[in-house]
Amino acid sequence: RVKRPVTRHDLAYNIVHDIGEALLAGYGYRARNEAGAHQGVAMFLASIFVKPPAGEAALRLNIARQNRNSRYYRAYQPSEVQADQLVADGMALLDAAGELFP
Repeated sequence: RVKRPVTRHDLAYNIVHDIGEALLAGYGYRARNEAGAHQGVAMFLASIFVKPPAGEAALRLNIARQNRNSRYYRAYQPSEVQADQLVADGMALLDAAGELFP
């Protein structure tokens, strides 16, 4: 229902990041509250999900993180395709997380 790609991208990114933090907590860890925390969550997801589609989604999360940073610090605008891909990646990661912690 969210029409603007930039808003969809932001929402999807926040959801994917929350999935990563929830998985960290499920394993008894928590994300750092300092510079590099988002990168750490992306690296964590890429390390636990290696099979497609979640593995591919986790690898793309680092690109989404970089796009997010560019949006906040350089006024970058993600495209509709990028927003749609991040939404799909979020769904794949959510499904995979549900299999790890049913």
